[in-house]
This record gives sequence, C-alpha cells and structure tokens, in this order.
Amino acid sequence: MNTEKMTSTADPPARCEELPGIPRRPDIAGPDIVRHKLVSNSLDELDTLNHYCFGGCRDMSRQFRILTVNDGSEGEESLFLAAQLMGTDSMVVHYDPSPLVVERVRRRAEQYGLLGRIRFTSGSLVELLASLRSKSQLLAVRQGEKEEKAIEYGPFDYVRCCGAFDRAENPHDLFELTTRFLKEDGVLGVSCFARYGREPYRQMQALAKLLDDRRGRTGDTIALLKEFMVFAPTSNWTRMAFDQLSPEIRRMKDEAFFTEFLREDGFAPSIVQLYDLLDARLMDIACFARETRFMYQPWFAQNDRKLADVLKDLAPRDIQAVSEIAWGNIERHLFWASRGEARTADPGDPDNIPFFNHFSNMKRSWSTLLRTIPEDGVLTIEISIGEDCFSLTHAWNAVLRRFIELLDGYKTLGEIALVIREETRGEMGIDEILRTITLFMHGAALEDILLLRHKNTPLLPFTASHLRAA
Repeated sequence: MNTEKMTSTADPPARCEELPGIPRRPDIAGPDIVRHKLVSNSLDELDTLNHYCFGGCRDMSRQFRILTVNDGSEGEESLFLAAQLMGTDSMVVHYDPSPLVVERVRRRAEQYGLLGRIRFTSGSLVELLASLRSKSQLLAVRQGEKEEKAIEYGPFDYVRCCGAFDRAENPHDLFELTTRFLKEDGVLGVSCFARYGREPYRQMQALAKLLDDRRGRTGDTIALLKEFMVFAPTSNWTRMAFDQLSPEIRRMKDEAFFTEFLREDGFAPSIVQLYDLLDARLMDIACFARETRFMYQPWFAQNDRKLADVLKDLAPRDIQAVSEIAWGNIERHLFWASRGEARTADPGDPDNIPFFNHFSNMKRSWSTLLRTIPEDGVLTIEISIGEDCFSLTHAWNAVLRRFIELLDGYKTLGEIALVIREETRGEMGIDEILRTITLFMHGAALEDILLLRHKNTPLLPFTASHLRAA
C-alpha cells in the first residue's frame, strides 16, 4: 500500500465565517452548542447511529470510542460528537495531518468546554495506526500547555471520515487504512463527493483553470467567476445548480469561494464505484443518512408504470445506481458502512423504547398534529427533493393518536400497547396494536422522526436532557 501521499501536512486556508459552523461564542459551553448550530449531517447523531447500526442496543455512555479523520476541517463533527458524550466516559479522538489545524480545533473545544471528551492527534495516519497496535495502546495527547498525558484508546467503535476523501490523492489506500481502526463490529461513517452531482463544480474548476492559465491573476478570476455564476446562460449547469444562491455567492469572500467551488475533487465516486470499494473490503452500506436517503430510491418513477415494473426486479444497489443517475444532483454520498449485516432497531420488538429524534424537531409538530388531524383522518408527510415533492400517507386512527400521546422516551412499545389495550377494554389485542404501531414506525423512520433503543440501553445524558426539555 502506497502511503507516501496519503495525507498532507500543508495547512489549507481557514474556512470563512459565513460557511456553516459552530458560532464562535465563548458564553456557550458543552451540549448547549447544539442549540446554536444545526448538526452538519445525521452521520454525527449518535442516537441515529445506534438505531441503524447497533440495533438500539449499544450503550454509548460507557467506553464508546470515536475516531474522526479530518483533512483541514474546523472540527464541527468532532465537537458535535463530543458534546453528545458529555457526562459519559466515552471519547472522541480528533485526527488531522496538520498540527496547526489541530491546534485551531483544540482551542474551539476549549472554548465550548469540551476538552473532557475529546483528544487530538496529528501527523501520519499510518503512525497513528502503528501506535494503536502497539503493546501499550497509549496515545500521547497534548492538553493545552500542560504536560502530555497518556490515555488509552481504540480500536474504535465508530470511525467518522470528515471530508478526508475530498482531496485525497490515494482514496483507495486511505479507505483501506481507515477501516483498520475499526473494531470487528465497528461502523464507518463516510461523507464523500458524488460523481454526478459534482459536475457543476468540475465545470467551474475547468473554467477557472482556463482563465488562470490565460491571465495569471487568481483574485480577478474569482471575481469574474462570481459574476459568471449569476449571468451565465440559463442552460449552463453551474448556473442552474446555484441560481437561487446567487446573492450569497456574490457576497462570499474569495477564500470561502475558493474552498467551496474551486478546490479540485480528489474522490467523487458513483454509487457503483462505492460498492466496488466496499466489496473489496467485505463491507456493505448499512444505511444512508437521511439527508440523501430518498434520493437513492426510485420516487421519480412513481408515475411511470413500465419503468417502475422494471426497477422492482433489480437488486437494491442497482436501484440506487439508477436513482443516482436519474436525480443527478446528489453532491455527497453520506452513509454508514459495516462488515456484518446492518442491525436496525426492530419496531416489532416490544422491549424497544420509541423516542422522538430531537434533531427532527418534531415533538412540537406532533402536538399540533394531535390537535388538528381528525380521529380517522390521513396523516401526510411531505418530502421535497429539489423542485420535486412527494407525499407519504398513513391512515390515522385512535391507536396511533394514543401512541404519540404516550411517547415519553422511557415506555417500551410493549408497555404502550398494554396501556392502549386496557383503555380500549381489550377491543384490540396486544399483537394487533403492535402491528399498527410497527407499520407507522416504518414510515416515521424514513425521515428519522422516531428512533428506538432497547430497554436495557441507557439514554445518553445529552438525549435525556432534551427529552426533559421537550
């Protein structure tokens, strides 16, 4: 394996303030940061990870080890993961090849009161792996200006690749290396560019190269490109992709514009190429993140009977490949991968506890629905993908209404069903009530509205605080 060019020690330009990130407010500490920042994506939501990849059975408050593999990022993912681990003995190890970038992230962690749950390391990823496999399994970590402190770590339950593939010169080697940090039942969380949705970016990069080569003035070129994205012909791919953002694009600082649009892609596979990469390492996609989950499904064919009939006979991964091409605008693949079969929490298990995913911000919305939907009406969930809109409908009845009312994050499905049976004086059996709830849960899970954990799995203190506040 060629590891010579696997990671760069050059410091990338710092991301500008208008790009998404945790607000730099020194008065916000610990879990409170999430109330002032939307999570970058659902790969960083630990309750969601537990639901889809550990069957809701993993106690993440006890010795749960996370490694984030970065390449010049501001550390939002690491900080957000660490915030969710406050009040536990679990840990995030933040890796970046650049010591200067690591120091920037460390200062942000200190600002938010998260140093207790996050450690930092830089340099060669190969050397980090070697230290992991050493006899002592100890990593020297610098805590500000204090003496270096050795902490035990790894192998890891969760390895999160935070944009490390975006500019990688040897993405296949990097992928191989990151999987070596995993426990046998560990999960890999991947965010990488996608082939077809990145086409507008590639065209912009090609245009920038032409202008730079001819004129040799990069600053002027960026100014020209900002105007081009606004005034290019309406048939231009880049203008079509970003037309609605044109005011924000024109206000972008040059550094932010360069980072967002002009840094060349290192790794932008199609879903077919991703599966080839995973197959070679005996891994499989456990689940796509909710941000793009619907775009790997053939919703576009719902009004075309012939095409729908053809697609239903294809293997799931082939359906995903067709869907990626059909939509054409998936800019990033966001998914979890594992070596074994994915363990999604079972909505038919009476020992599982349902709870609202607080990131979906649905608790208040459901309270409104309970007041407005007729007793035997229809619940409609709208899904928007670009300019296309689809609807999921579910028959609404007294059982589901009571199910929502009884949700508190602590009652099991079996306990909820028992209450409903007693209140209906046995008109419905436990099995029938559970079947009704299970069908509803399958639909609600599509958007991560409801999650499950096993009754023997304690809540993270972070999650418990949000349940109390709901």
